[in-house]
Amino acid sequence: MPIAVMSASIMVMHPDFYVSGREALGRLQAWAKEADAEMAALIPHWPSVFSVISVIKNRETPLHRDQSCRVQWLDLLVGIGGDPDLHMELESIGRWIRYSLGTVVALSDKLIQHGVPASTRDRTCIVQHMRDAVHAFAEVHRAEHPSVGSLWELLEKYSSHMSSTQV
Repeated sequence: MPIAVMSASIMVMHPDFYVSGREALGRLQAWAKEADAEMAALIPHWPSVFSVISVIKNRETPLHRDQSCRVQWLDLLVGIGGDPDLHMELESIGRWIRYSLGTVVALSDKLIQHGVPASTRDRTCIVQHMRDAVHAFAEVHRAEHPSVGSLWELLEKYSSHMSSTQV
């Protein structure tokens, strides 16, 4: 799944989070034009509203929580390859979920302790998340918990903003 598609999917799952990510990138771009020409040249090519993209290849991921984000925010994880019966452990809630080829998981990485055992087959995981420090530096609002009821309201509120900026 291309990174830009993952980024767009967060617009449906958590629209306010998507907008705050776009705002942060826009403000970083404005700052970089004055302070860091190399960064200013790269930001327009960044394929995501998330501030971090990580690739994990053929590794066990021990149980952990991400401390650099906020509880209200979602991380996106995509499993590519691996064992057909590979599972992700969501230790905080006492559950396991299937985590095989093409699985997309959205979760509060700070709230839910999670991990994935080693795979006997070739496996890649693409992880996208936001760093709270980036939003603090950019001085943008911090999205609250996602709410289905607010989807249309937020889309209307930010539709002009979304059409006027590209990320």
